[in-house]
Amino acid sequence: MIELSHITIAFDHTLLNDAFIHIEDGKVTTITGESGCGKTSLLYLIGLLSTNQSYKYFFDGKIIELSSEKEVAIYQKRKIGYIFQDNSLINNLTIGENVKFAARVAGIIMSDEEVKDFLKSIKLNLDIKKYPRVLSGGEQQRLAIACAMAKQPDLIIADEPTSALDETNVNLIMGMFHRYVKNTAKKVVIASHNQNVCNKSDTVYCIENKQIELISRKNVNNDVGQDSDSNLERKPLGVLFYLQHSIKTFRKSKLQTIVMIILCSIAIAFAVSIKSLGSGMVNYQTDQLNNISDRELFLINFTAPLTSIVDVDEHISISENEYQAVRSITNIESIYPYFEFRSVGYDLEKSDFINSCMIKVEKDDTESKFDFSTDYDGEYKSIAIIPYYPEQNIEKRVLTSFESNNSNKIYVSYKLSALLGIDSTTSKVKLTTNIGIPVYTTNVELSVGAENAQYDADIDIMLEQELSFEIAGILDVNYNNHHSASGDNVIYMPIDYMNQLKEDCIEKAGAVTPNEEIILNKWASSAYMIYVKSYNDISATIEKAEKINPNFKIISDYQDVEAMNAMLSGIKNTATSVIVIVLSIIFILMAIIYINRTLGRQYEIAVMKANGLTKFEINKVALTEAILHVVIVVALAIILCIAVIHIINLLFAFDVAAFSLNTIVTIVIISLLSVIIPVSGSLLIINRIKPDRLLRN
Repeated sequence: MIELSHITIAFDHTLLNDAFIHIEDGKVTTITGESGCGKTSLLYLIGLLSTNQSYKYFFDGKIIELSSEKEVAIYQKRKIGYIFQDNSLINNLTIGENVKFAARVAGIIMSDEEVKDFLKSIKLNLDIKKYPRVLSGGEQQRLAIACAMAKQPDLIIADEPTSALDETNVNLIMGMFHRYVKNTAKKVVIASHNQNVCNKSDTVYCIENKQIELISRKNVNNDVGQDSDSNLERKPLGVLFYLQHSIKTFRKSKLQTIVMIILCSIAIAFAVSIKSLGSGMVNYQTDQLNNISDRELFLINFTAPLTSIVDVDEHISISENEYQAVRSITNIESIYPYFEFRSVGYDLEKSDFINSCMIKVEKDDTESKFDFSTDYDGEYKSIAIIPYYPEQNIEKRVLTSFESNNSNKIYVSYKLSALLGIDSTTSKVKLTTNIGIPVYTTNVELSVGAENAQYDADIDIMLEQELSFEIAGILDVNYNNHHSASGDNVIYMPIDYMNQLKEDCIEKAGAVTPNEEIILNKWASSAYMIYVKSYNDISATIEKAEKINPNFKIISDYQDVEAMNAMLSGIKNTATSVIVIVLSIIFILMAIIYINRTLGRQYEIAVMKANGLTKFEINKVALTEAILHVVIVVALAIILCIAVIHIINLLFAFDVAAFSLNTIVTIVIISLLSVIIPVSGSLLIINRIKPDRLLRN
């Protein structure tokens, strides 16, 4: 039994003045009256949602201390189930999760099977994995009632639960209420102006003349006075509740939240990478200057849609006329074709793409085999043989030398030597490998991107050959391949020797019957290595060469050095400012997004408060979500930072930036600040949300 006395409700004018209401156990009680008479405001008092505390409230003979948030929250959690006019569902949770959430707030833990059985028991046959938005209006309202019933409360309060519903749904909802009070001897209070609802109620009150008048009362033989908690184990909310709710909420996060986390992670990764770059540039400047060939220009017919200027198989070949035009530039001392022998490509004899590369390594008295197509993944899955040129003085970059009788000195990269197990303890090394040597090209049309933009490409047609050669040495770790997309898993051969092998292979290709569907063209390179006469000729040579063909792109190590020196000076002077600006912007954006996100969840927060979560508990929900966001931001920022640092190192062809424990610590600290600071503003909004005021508006 519930009694409220000395009820006074006033806004612009007085709605109720020192009124009284008595609510009996085991009955469905309806409060009716004209619109604006105070029905909803009275429900807020009965449901302990109102900020009005100037009345007396007796619940089953016990007076409630209305000024005690803790005591009120206990009643809201365990004794009262509230159904708002527009239903009380959380759209980010599934049907089953909504039921579980309502029950868990009341201290009841339900499994999926228990949820299914419960819904069936109240004649709701719903897929618990779907979201409330797929339900009809009547189904949503009945699900909201089911959530309230899942709490097993002594009192269910429903504010206009049948508004905008047809008669069938009205009957279904009233049937649910009557079964509940009959089976449990509990109480249901409804605010409604629907006459059908009034007719089906056990007790009807009407607000008239600022009082609550009894209109009708039926005699109902329901058992009363049962203790709802007598055989029910209710468990307090624990850490797992907050964590599970945060994960569920994030799983159904709106695009705004996902974008927020991604932007935050990108900004943090960028700022930390800039910091690492600044330190690395100072530490490695001397090594970089020693690694370059000042007079070297790398010319590419850049026709494939790439983000970095490197030579790939898809670039269109440079014609003989274009080559002669470049060769005639007076500033050029020497010019060589650039091409590669690759383990991946289209084979002339097999008329199919191949991706197989077996290397046999003979070291002193031992022999081993490596199948790169099956033994390795990613960048290690293939190898390439690339040329080196007399002007590069590659001999100066040899880290370890081996005995070799071959006049053509062949070297392996540091990375490949590590994969093959070749080190300084070896005295003699011989490699045998199958590799594709270009003999023709064929023109194809390729597509790129989500929109499948079309572009023309020249694809090498190869002839797979077995090559055996002695290795003269291993190049040092800083000698990297930055002219093509083949990476550093490479073997370096003299350009003259590679030309000879290619010409021999082209001659062999003449005896092969090609696939009739493929049009074969004479092979020509899409890139050339140029050496100018002096440093002063670099700019003029680049300008003249790029006028020959608008697709010509030229990479100059000499220019890179100047750019790096300028960048080094700029980083020293501006790195700190850039980092501060980037982080300030992301902090402001995060604050705006978090506050907007909180404002968009006011109804959800009101539902939580109506279910009895205190300010402290809702703050714990918000902080748990923030911590989850921090974990995701840290993980994503670390991945992005590693990627950015890797890209930076690729661009500079040496490890200019480093990822270390200090980098991780910096990311964690910035991530905490970028999320926790904006969340503080959100908490202020959360704590000011009043369910009765919010729902009234």
